[in-house]
Amino acid sequence: MQRNSLLKQGRTFFLRHKKFICGVFFLFLIFLGIKIKESNDISTYQKQIEESLSLASFDLGKLEADASIDSDTASQISQTYSGHILSALSDAQKIGKSEVAKKSYTTLFRSLSSQLKILQMIQRRALVVRNEMPLESMSNTNISVQAKAVESITTINQESKSPNDTKEKTQTETMLACSGCNIVLISLTTLRPDRMGIYGYEKKTTPNIDAFFKNSLIFKNTVAPTSWTTPNAVSLFTSVFPYRHNLTNRRASPFYNKSILTLSEMLKKNGYTTGAFTGGGDYNNAYSGLNRGFDFYLDEKNYKEFRMKTNISINDLEALFYAPLREFLPLGIDWLNINHQKKFFFLLQGYDTHCPLSPHEPFGSQFTKGMKSGEDHSICYLTYEDREPLYKEGKKYWKVHILGEEQGQSVEKYILQEDVDYMNALYDARVAEMDFYLNNFFEKVKSLGLEKNTVFILMSDHGEMLGEHGRFMRGGTIRGNSYKESLNFPLLIKHPNIKDPLLIDDIVQTTDIMPTILSLLGIKDPQKDIREGKPLQISNFGDTPINEYGFSGAQYERNNLIGYFNFPSSSESIQDKQWKLIKESIFEEDGFTEKDISYKLFHLSEDPGENINLYDTKKEEAEKLKSQLEQWLDNYR
Repeated sequence: MQRNSLLKQGRTFFLRHKKFICGVFFLFLIFLGIKIKESNDISTYQKQIEESLSLASFDLGKLEADASIDSDTASQISQTYSGHILSALSDAQKIGKSEVAKKSYTTLFRSLSSQLKILQMIQRRALVVRNEMPLESMSNTNISVQAKAVESITTINQESKSPNDTKEKTQTETMLACSGCNIVLISLTTLRPDRMGIYGYEKKTTPNIDAFFKNSLIFKNTVAPTSWTTPNAVSLFTSVFPYRHNLTNRRASPFYNKSILTLSEMLKKNGYTTGAFTGGGDYNNAYSGLNRGFDFYLDEKNYKEFRMKTNISINDLEALFYAPLREFLPLGIDWLNINHQKKFFFLLQGYDTHCPLSPHEPFGSQFTKGMKSGEDHSICYLTYEDREPLYKEGKKYWKVHILGEEQGQSVEKYILQEDVDYMNALYDARVAEMDFYLNNFFEKVKSLGLEKNTVFILMSDHGEMLGEHGRFMRGGTIRGNSYKESLNFPLLIKHPNIKDPLLIDDIVQTTDIMPTILSLLGIKDPQKDIREGKPLQISNFGDTPINEYGFSGAQYERNNLIGYFNFPSSSESIQDKQWKLIKESIFEEDGFTEKDISYKLFHLSEDPGENINLYDTKKEEAEKLKSQLEQWLDNYR
């Protein structure tokens, strides 16, 4: 009875409101149809983006395959390439401002950054074979589309509330939260952690650093992206790897996507006063593009104004100063005096431990007492491959190169082991001299009371080779290396909430530093989708570390002026806490065809010096790391 009554009431209600109910149902069908069409349209646009990017890649393949292609054909390919990537951008824009659109823009950005790397290589090859391909328009279009993709990602994130904004904080985020704190970033290029007291070095090279950073986070398992400064500095400030930002030589600035917001730009947008005091060189804005977001940026452009002196000047790079801290630290202290009551970001970067190793007294004699060397250490000694020593009349010699006086040509010579030992002592002396001058800065910080509201980060862009594996320096822009002495860098974080020293074994990459700074300040990053680093999650605090592996990798261009190594090359590596694999490749002149590939495998827990190559005997470990490395490299192909 009750059921029949309900049915009758339902029929009565329907008949009474039939027109309204049918209208609502009709509108629902229209809405459903629109949503289905939108979904189908989005799928169509996504497929068209993939097809356009595939066709653009095919166009690049034509240029890559034929170094002698004629100018007219290259022009046609250039036009079709530009058309394909502009079409991909247009299809992404049609998707709107959704999460799906953001993913499409991210795919577009990453694909074009990889294609730009290939374009760079094609252009360099064209210069070698003197084929004047009209490639500039392709590069300009690529960078323009990349910029629009990045800007669109930024806009979507700024206009939408991500569900991740309300996620529960980790222990690390809670411990390091420091909203409104100042940031002081000290980057001491070529400083090795194993030459610092706080990392266990027995010589008194860094007493002031050790004291100031006594109660800090001490990271020992750090991995730099390459073995030289410019690409690492850009990775530090953008949180993308060199294979993504493509700034891998000092002439690559036009290839650099300046729509990627840097750390300084992010802080400036969030109310920070920003100042940078650099030693120039590879931090020179003309090469690095890093002055963006800084209210004041000291490099060679304004050195004359402050009567700066050079540390090193190498032939065609004579405009670069590579200045040590002592030359400009007083200017930095003056800036702090003026701005310390504001919320500020302060960058201090110097080349105190960069060759040539010519310390001032009393530091030189303090570390070289009782030693001798017949060599001139006011010049730089270089090598670009592993070298075995030569023994003659009971003495050990090492083959090295220096840059000659004419056109940068290399000069070959042999130095004694006692010269290498002396060189190492001079390096320690330069570290001690740097530490001495830093103390002036530390004392000023204390007198201004900045320790209670400032996070201090001390690091280096990379390390230095001082004879290990027969290598000296790191290969620079010509041929890098991936040994520990080059890639492992000091990383100390002094934080108002940290009251005791904490030694941390987690793997940390340079790209993780920017996200960590933004996280602890509570600043949301509208470009988080393109960052390749992550905010640190520290195992000592009970969190799961963010990195299972640490990666490095970059390609290096040939240099006709260096007679003993003038092939394009790459050096790449992967490591966890137990094992490390290094892959070194040498290419034909075209930069694409690999002519020689070599691997090295080291068991880090048993061989921390990376001296025993186990690649031929530990196949299972080698293949596992090779597979992981290739997966990582596939992101940039």
